[in-house]
Amino acid sequence: GSKKKAVDKSIFATCASDSFKWEFTVSNKLDLTPPQITGVFPAPDDSTDTIEQSSFLAAASGGIGVINQGPQNYKEATITDPVPGTGSPEIDSSMIEDYHGQDKIFRVVIDASDLKAKLYRGFTLLGSADFFNKKITFPHYFSFTLKTDPSSGNSWDITVDPERLASTLTVGQTVYTFSDNNNGNNILIGGTPEETAANISDKLNGSTILNGNSEVKSLKSTPDWKFAVEARVAGAAGNNIVLDTNTPYSISVPQNAKLSGGSDGNSEVKIIGKKDQPRNSVIQINFDEPINPMTISGSATDLKEYLQVYNKEAGQDKVDGHACTGNNECLSFKCNADKCVGDFLAGKFVPASNYKTVEFISDNECGMNGCGEKIYCLPANSNIGVMVNAADLFKCTDDKKCSGFGSYKCLDDNLLSHKTCQTNIKDTRRNYPLFDINSSKKGLTDLANNSLDGNGDGYADGPGPKPFLANDPKSPDSIGDNYFWSFWINNQLLINSPKILSLVPNQGASTTATPFNILMMASTIKTGSEVKVVDFGNGPESVTHKFLNVWSQTPQPLGYWAESNNKDAAVNGLLLDGWPDLTDIYIKHSNFGESITYNAQAGSGLKDIYQNCFKPSSGPGLNGVDCNASDGDPSCCFGVATSSISTTSGKKF
Repeated sequence: GSKKKAVDKSIFATCASDSFKWEFTVSNKLDLTPPQITGVFPAPDDSTDTIEQSSFLAAASGGIGVINQGPQNYKEATITDPVPGTGSPEIDSSMIEDYHGQDKIFRVVIDASDLKAKLYRGFTLLGSADFFNKKITFPHYFSFTLKTDPSSGNSWDITVDPERLASTLTVGQTVYTFSDNNNGNNILIGGTPEETAANISDKLNGSTILNGNSEVKSLKSTPDWKFAVEARVAGAAGNNIVLDTNTPYSISVPQNAKLSGGSDGNSEVKIIGKKDQPRNSVIQINFDEPINPMTISGSATDLKEYLQVYNKEAGQDKVDGHACTGNNECLSFKCNADKCVGDFLAGKFVPASNYKTVEFISDNECGMNGCGEKIYCLPANSNIGVMVNAADLFKCTDDKKCSGFGSYKCLDDNLLSHKTCQTNIKDTRRNYPLFDINSSKKGLTDLANNSLDGNGDGYADGPGPKPFLANDPKSPDSIGDNYFWSFWINNQLLINSPKILSLVPNQGASTTATPFNILMMASTIKTGSEVKVVDFGNGPESVTHKFLNVWSQTPQPLGYWAESNNKDAAVNGLLLDGWPDLTDIYIKHSNFGESITYNAQAGSGLKDIYQNCFKPSSGPGLNGVDCNASDGDPSCCFGVATSSISTTSGKKF
């Protein structure tokens, strides 16, 4: 590195450090225990439920109409009539300079006192500027060039035809803009109101559902330039779908700017196997130790060699490019232009719980939760399979390759197509669990590079010819450590917010645990806050969502972090089945100080496994009475429903 010549000292010696150092201790033991899967959601399920319906589901609906001449497209502002004052030079050319206001009349005057040109709107001074080569520019208003040089006292009256914003139509999560073309989310303005109404209807339906609106379909247009729209998925969740416009004088929408009339009906579901899960379910996999984050974080395409979510009912030949007539025929649930697109469901994998959990979220938008955030859905009435791949094991050619592993020998493996380092354990040959970094067979490993133990026998067997079947764990067809399970998704959305069952301990005690009434989304169980941009139909706005937090009412620092534990529970009349149903959330922390009051907070950033945010934030109240929050009073503060929270109260929590 560079040093000062006189003192032979680094020139960076006095610079602030931008690195982070820490110390740790390494034992003399090796981690040879491969990771195992401890639980999944949805639970393995081989049979779809049957529905005996006494009153049927009703789809939410609404109407869209074209009024008078209909919507308008965008038009830039223009200068229409520049007029010089008496004795002032003529204007040779003029130009709008990024002006987006609605004022029309302006005057420019050369002030005799400082010879600067002043821009006025009425008697209000908007700015001043100098002429350069007979040209003057007022940024964000306009510019003009004179035919001859100006002089003191000259003036000009400028008339502007302001810009006209394009009409927009918001349908659910999609904003359409009316234009002179039909590209993307543009809607072509027709020559007549009837044509415009037909263009809106066609845009919502699309030539296929893939390029139509994912939440709403258009029904037959009526002669008075109006047509009905209906939620694609029946049920009360459709009542949250927004219909709105920025030009209500040209487009009519429902008065409450939402669809209405959706109902879940009154039905009896006969559960066969496990209960079929709603479409807005998040797929969750839990491990007994941290997994290499590079293998569980990213898009479905990025992680296709490690994890796949696909259509179990599709033929294995229905791969990318294969002929199809509908989405349900393809492994990817996507048929476009009569060909399957992809070999797995599109979406993203998100790690959580210090890399002991991974969650899959589809990329198919299907609604929004109570916090105005998008909800993503799995295909309706689908049988979904999930494959979790184990990594290939370390290859060897002779015993020397295994010499660094102790008593292991290089032997043929019955499940793999190559030799591995093996030893005898309980009179059975067992593989050294290290994965092969050079193998083309990718899979999950722990942070010590031990390959996944998918069948849970305590040893690493590598991928093997057939996966472990969680739906039938005793199946003789399970040969190897790849892990597979499948489940059924119904055509419903579950939109109820999660609720806190109890607080442990109560106010005045020293640690916090929060059991919820439902399984929670692990990737949202964290501390701090997050700012998100949402749109409830009135334009984008920033909303701050709190997660789990603890703070003292004195300037005393406190370290804290969030942990969770999924557990099997008897809920809704169902018996214990060995698969998780509820989540307990813990706020762990460093030692509390003596005689100090602390506050704890669970905020709307928390979500359940169906992507519903913790809002309204209901939970235990005062004197054993639940605090039942509502849309008007969405928070519970010290056991009382309120529309605002004071975090300075002296009460202990």
